Amino acid sequence: MNDCAEYRIAEENCCDKVEEIIMEHELGIPFALCFSESEGNIPMWDMYANHGKGVCLRFNFEKLYHYVCELTNKDEKKIEFSKCEYKDVEFQERYKPFNLDGVYPNTTELRKQMMASAFVKPKCFCHEVEWRLMVWQSWKPDEYHKILFKVKQDELCPYVEISIPSACIDGIILRPNANARLFEDVKLLLANYVGNYIQIEKAEISLKV
Repeated sequence: MNDCAEYRIAEENCCDKVEEIIMEHELGIPFALCFSESEGNIPMWDMYANHGKGVCLRFNFEKLYHYVCELTNKDEKKIEFSKCEYKDVEFQERYKPFNLDGVYPNTTELRKQMMASAFVKPKCFCHEVEWRLMVWQSWKPDEYHKILFKVKQDELCPYVEISIPSACIDGIILRPNANARLFEDVKLLLANYVGNYIQIEKAEISLKV
């Protein structure tokens, strides 16, 4: 996360209750898949698309939301899809509900609050207009095979895979200075894997890459 304190403060504020929440409710390890309502946002093209050299996938929100609802119905305790909330408060203030006057709510309520904390971000990130698909993967040893690992910036990064149907994709937006060759290469890639029904266009932003 670009907010290094995200979610962890919620765990810290639960103190010794975290293990009880995980054990009793099998909350699991949190993973996030992030979306944005703003496809023409220059800071995000710079930060998340290799300084403007990547692509932006445009999803059909209705189809995506319906698909996520199907996933949620299969395991309603482990998946949640919601829009992030941005608050102009200090990190510690974001998670005050976890400890009211030194008295903890029951573990069921704490579990709900820990999940809710995954959708709260400081106001400095409000330009991202983010929606987030959260998956809490089981911590059980016999299910660890579902957690995969890759090397990212010389660090070991755990992740889980989630399949999203290509029908949920409305378009692919190429980098600002995309040339004709790149258009043809992407069309060829799509034709070989999903078909030619996905629209391809160039980003309408002024960003030198």
